[in-house]
Amino acid sequence: MNVAKLCTTGRDAPYGQAAVLGAPRQVLAGRADGVHWTVHVGLDQTGKLNTVVTRTCGSASATSRVPGSGPPDGQLVSMWLGREPAIPPLLLLKAAPGVTQVTAVLASHDRRLVTLSPVIEDFSLRFGAAPLPGEDPLVAVEIARWPGGTQIIEIWRPPARGLARPGHAGPPEPFERSW
Repeated sequence: MNVAKLCTTGRDAPYGQAAVLGAPRQVLAGRADGVHWTVHVGLDQTGKLNTVVTRTCGSASATSRVPGSGPPDGQLVSMWLGREPAIPPLLLLKAAPGVTQVTAVLASHDRRLVTLSPVIEDFSLRFGAAPLPGEDPLVAVEIARWPGGTQIIEIWRPPARGLARPGHAGPPEPFERSW
C-alpha cells in the first residue's frame, strides 16, 4: 500500500499527521544556557511522525528519537523531557497550531520561555524547545493560545525516595505527556 495515499493534505491534516512524505528536515534549532539543540522531523516507513532531537553542551552530545505524533485531538501540547549525563535537561514540545507561547515554570518559580517554531504546515504542528537547569525541576507549563487565553498545566512529580506507595510508580525517564 502506498503510504502517501494514507496522508491528508494541507491545513486539513490532524495534528501530527503529515501532508507530505519526505526525508527528515530541520524545523527548529537554538542555543541557550550553553546548550545547542536541533530538531529534525520526517516520516517513518508507515507514515508516522519521526522526531529526532540532538543536543550538545561542551564536548557532550546526545541524540534521541522522540515518540508520538503530537498532541491528541483537543489537546494543546505533547511534551518530552530529555535527560542525559553532562547535558542539562531539554524540554521539547509538539504543539497545536493555535499555541502562541509556552513558558516553563520551575520549582524555584523561575520561568523559561520556550522557543517555538512557526507552524510547520506539512505536519500542522509547532515545535518548541528550552534547556532547563538540572537542579531546578520543571513543575508546570503555561500555554498561551489563540483564541482562548492561557492555560497552566502542573507537572506530576514523583514522591521523595522512600515515600512511594506500592503500585504507584512514576513515568519512565525520559517521559512524554500530552495536554
